[in-house]
Amino acid sequence: MRAKGYLAAILVVVAMAMLITACKCPAPAPAKPESFMQSSYETLEIKAPVEKVFKIAVDPNNLQKFDPGFTVSNIQGQGLGSSYHWNWKGGAANAEAEVAGDSLIVGYVPNQSLTAMCTNNQTFYLLFLANPDQTTKLIVGRQTIVLPLEATEAAKQAAADAEAAWFKGYVNGIKTEAEK
Repeated sequence: MRAKGYLAAILVVVAMAMLITACKCPAPAPAKPESFMQSSYETLEIKAPVEKVFKIAVDPNNLQKFDPGFTVSNIQGQGLGSSYHWNWKGGAANAEAEVAGDSLIVGYVPNQSLTAMCTNNQTFYLLFLANPDQTTKLIVGRQTIVLPLEATEAAKQAAADAEAAWFKGYVNGIKTEAEK
């Protein structure tokens, strides 16, 4: 039975990729030859039903709960095609950063998956798998086109550390909120 669930999840991801390609959604900024793609993902087992986890994870207002440096505004709609503006201010390793942008939901299957494309060259993927014991397996991934910066290696590392810390906080925030 569990194999069927994973097969269904894989089919959803493939279908989302086909949908994104077919709908001619805006693509991230073109990569420069000296840029590169950075990817990461987290897998969590959450002690809450998939419906609850999905509802928490897809609500942009919750970004502010997961990280007090995050603000969200101009939320337009819900589900596929919805969008919002965000601003993040934070830092790590004695480096402050402020980043603002917009996110567009380009993939949305209730209680199964969400894909958001952001104007800061990032794409987020969330895959929700319901377990028979009413818990949820959540896979959260991101891909970033990293553009060359006119900065010291220490500053680049500090920016990467801040980004990694935010991503970990986001993922853990979903788990913490869902398990309440």
